[in-house]
Amino acid sequence: MVSKEEENFLRIVYLNYRVATEALTNFFDKKHPNLSADLNIPENKTKLHSLYKTPGGKKPVLYRGQWNTLYPTTEATIVTSADLDLNLIVFLLRNLPPVLTEPKTGFDKLPHPNDKRDGANIARLKYYKNLCVSHSKNGTLPDTDFVRIWSELEQAITGLDNSHATAASLKDAKTKMLDNSMVQMLSTQLQLVTKVSSFEEELKHISSHIDKDVQERKQLKQITETLHEKMNIKEDSFEKEFEKCKDNVDRLSERLNTSEVQMYERVESIETYLEELQKLQQSLDLQFTRIKTIAIESKKEKEDFVKDVQSLCSLIQVDITKHEERISALENSSGTLQEIQRDVDSLKRKLDTLKEEIKKQVEDHIPPHIRGMHNCNLLSLYCQ
Repeated sequence: MVSKEEENFLRIVYLNYRVATEALTNFFDKKHPNLSADLNIPENKTKLHSLYKTPGGKKPVLYRGQWNTLYPTTEATIVTSADLDLNLIVFLLRNLPPVLTEPKTGFDKLPHPNDKRDGANIARLKYYKNLCVSHSKNGTLPDTDFVRIWSELEQAITGLDNSHATAASLKDAKTKMLDNSMVQMLSTQLQLVTKVSSFEEELKHISSHIDKDVQERKQLKQITETLHEKMNIKEDSFEKEFEKCKDNVDRLSERLNTSEVQMYERVESIETYLEELQKLQQSLDLQFTRIKTIAIESKKEKEDFVKDVQSLCSLIQVDITKHEERISALENSSGTLQEIQRDVDSLKRKLDTLKEEIKKQVEDHIPPHIRGMHNCNLLSLYCQ
């Protein structure tokens, strides 16, 4: 036998999971009678995908299981509201046009009691569903809380779907006899919902890690491809640089070899020139020695010849003096004057002849290059 507080809790669970979920599904079907078509509108799919694959490593709003529910791998599968849970229905109502107006407190908190708009009613259903899950361990609810929660849920349900079927379901949920089978069923359903909710949170966590891992793998692959591309570019660049350097080295080596050959040829040519210069120097030294010897010999011959000439001139001068003395002695003798004059003329002629012979001998004994240098001196000697 269940207690009154336990019954209160189970009735809220029944109201939430049986009546509220059906009313929310009817409301959703009115907004999206052709859900598959709405999901495949390019603008809608792009927006939902941005919430599934969030940029910049942000935590995704949709996890992989929810995305696969909305966009199954089999294209022929038609998605309806029957495939969605409460959280996914609320998510689509918040993101697919016509978009619900968000309450001032948001969709995750209990709205103000005076806020009766559709967004606020959906936030109330979501809030109390989560409350049932959080209280599932003790499974009790006092009468005062039961009355307040029931009233708020009832207003939210009728605000979303005021059909006769929903009104009948509300009345039945409030007066329905909760026998052992019903209690067992609600308890089992709550446990399942709790496990599913926990499983969904774990899936979100796992999906987040998987998406992060996939993103990291993609980034790693991209980095690897980029590095591989850069390595290929660098390898090609290196090969080109290597070939260029090799060509430069080959050209430089060829130039060096050519320069070396030319250098050896120039060295050999210089050595030949040096040998010729050495031979020329030796020849010049020999010629200089010969010239020096000739000059010394010529100087000696000159000195001897000058002495001979001076001696001869002295002798001639003595003869001239003697004749002048004889002329002076015989000036008074007219008979012998003509004879003496003839003797003097004869001596003068002999003297001129002698000078000519001396000059010839000098020219024969003295080399031409020395003769030109000393002509003036020899002439002066002849006249002494």
